[in-house]
Parts: sequence; structure tokens; C-alpha cells
Amino acid sequence: MNYSKLLQVILDIAEEMLICGAEVERVEDSIERMCYAYDCRRVNAFIITSNIQVTFEDPEGNIITQIRRIVRNDTNFDRLDYLNDLSRYICAGKPELPVLIEKYESVMNRKQLPLWVDYLGAIMVASGFAVFFGGTIADGAWAAVLAVVITTINKFLGRYEKNAMALVFIESLAAGFVAILPAALGITLHTDRRNNAPYTGNRHDKFDTGYADRGHRNRSLAAGQFPASGSCHSVWICTPCNSDWR
Repeated sequence: MNYSKLLQVILDIAEEMLICGAEVERVEDSIERMCYAYDCRRVNAFIITSNIQVTFEDPEGNIITQIRRIVRNDTNFDRLDYLNDLSRYICAGKPELPVLIEKYESVMNRKQLPLWVDYLGAIMVASGFAVFFGGTIADGAWAAVLAVVITTINKFLGRYEKNAMALVFIESLAAGFVAILPAALGITLHTDRRNNAPYTGNRHDKFDTGYADRGHRNRSLAAGQFPASGSCHSVWICTPCNSDWR
């Protein structure tokens, strides 16, 4: 058997597993198990999210090393499930190299889920969490718009931008602009709302952690507008209330 070609196919499987969202430790374990299944010795696999390095000794005593650079990320748990099944099949059946290549290609050529499923998942997550953390229905609806923007950038710009940090920066910048867009249009939404507690008219509410307008509290503190001694309800903000503010 051509063990150099075998390692190449094993790295193909490992690369796709990593791209699809598998844990680094699980991918390392899969590589070692597949290599040991073909009677390789001294298998050493080292993986980070952008690099795979594998070295082993084949049955004839030759040391074989290959390195693979990972330049993309495309979370796909459906494909990952089939790749995991393929790795188990390799460990149990030890197929010949042509069969192994055929099995790998059949997994890669499977029909993928339609694009609208990705958008639907992103919309449900974004809008659901927006409402869960105290937002209104309008906040949830606008969060769905943000989800569409972020998913679109990730799907289409991600094909060309291989720098993950740059891609996340672009997505964050676009999402930030879209998040504050309703305010510029005169639409009332809560871009940074911790809860929906209304202001009751009591000036001490402005210093309460439950009051939504945290910006007012910060501006008041900066201007030196402190509550009278003994009347502050937020002990974490001030020194003991029975003493003067420092």
C-alpha cells in the first residue's frame, strides 16, 4: 500500500472534519485511530484550527510526515456526521485505498442543505435571544434583520476573505451600523437594553442597577450629581451611604 497516499486521504478527511466544526481533540483522535488501523506505528497528530501536522512510521519503517494548512471554515454538522461514520468504517473495515477514496468522495458529493435553512437558523437564534434577554417583539424583528446581514456577509464574502479575524471585524462593523440604523430613522428600539424597567420618576431610580438608562447614571456621576447622604439605594456605586461621597 502507498502509505503516503493513505496519509493524504486521511488528512483530507481530517481537514473536512475540522472545517465542518469538529473539536480539535476529536480530530486528532480520529487521525490516530485511522492510522493505527493500517498498522502504522508512532503516530503523532498535532492540530490547531488552522493547521494539521501528522507523522507516523509505516510497517516498513519509513517515517512519513504531512502538513495541511486550513484556510476556510464552513460549519456543517450534517457532513461532519457522515465523516465521523467514515472514520469509524475505516477503523473497523480497513478498506483498500481505492475504496477509501471512493467513500470519501461520496460523502463530499452529497447534496447539501439549502441555503434558506442557514438563514432560518440564524434568524431564529438572533430574534429568540433578543427577546429572551429583555427585548421587545420589535427588537426581535430587527435582530432577524441583523441575522440576515451577518449570514449574507459570512456566506458570500467568506469565499474570498480567508482571514477569519478580518471577516469577523467586517461582520461586526456591518452589524453595528445596522443595529443603530433604526435610531437614525426615528424608530425606537433598544440597541443595548438590559431590561424593560420603566423610569418611575424617582431620581434614585437613575442610580438603580435595574434602571434601563445606564447612560444617564454615568453622565450624572461624571457631572458630580450625587444623591444625598443616606438616600442612595445602590450600595455598589457609592461609599457607605451614611458618609459623604468621595
